[in-house]
Amino acid sequence: VITPDANGITTVTLTVDAARITVAGAVSFNTRAYHVGGVAQFPGPTLHIKAGGTLKVTLINNLGDDIENKAPTHNAFRHLNTTNLHTHGLHVDPFIDSVFVQVKGGSRAEYILPIPAGHAPGVHWYHAHSHGATTMQVTGGLFGALIVDTPDLPSDLANLMSHVVMVNSISFTPETDPKT
Repeated sequence: VITPDANGITTVTLTVDAARITVAGAVSFNTRAYHVGGVAQFPGPTLHIKAGGTLKVTLINNLGDDIENKAPTHNAFRHLNTTNLHTHGLHVDPFIDSVFVQVKGGSRAEYILPIPAGHAPGVHWYHAHSHGATTMQVTGGLFGALIVDTPDLPSDLANLMSHVVMVNSISFTPETDPKT
C-alpha cells in the first residue's frame, strides 16, 4: 500500500519486469509484473491518493526489446514489451493520463496527476494500456487499486479494518510431458 505524504503527494516508482509469481499450494507462473522496491507485486500495489493532492508515478520498463507480431490486423497482439499507465475513475487531464504514451523496453515515463480538490472519494483502478499488449499485460497482473481517500471520516469508521479485493482471471492449462 502506497499512501500520500504530509503534503498530499502520493509517490511511487513502478518498474515493469518479468517475474515468477507463486500462489502457495496452487500455481507458479511467469508474467510481466509491477515491481516496487525490487519486489514483484501481483497485482500492483494499492495507491491511496487525496482529493486536492497529486499522484506521481515513475514508470520504468525493464522489459527487453519488443516482441513484434506482424499480424495484418489492427487488433492483434503486438508490441508486447511496450507498456504505459492509465487510470479509470479519476477526473484528471486526459493529456497526462493518455493511453497513447508508449514506454518501450529500457525507457521510462513520469506521470504527474493533480487530483481536483473536490474529487469524490472512491475505489478506482490503474492498469497498463498500450494498444496491442493491454490484454496480455492486464490479465498477467499489470493493474492495481487506486483509492481516493475519504476526508474527515468519523473516528469509529476511520479505524475500521478494510480489505481491497481485485478480481482477475488467468486460464492455466496443465503442463504436458513433451516425451508423451
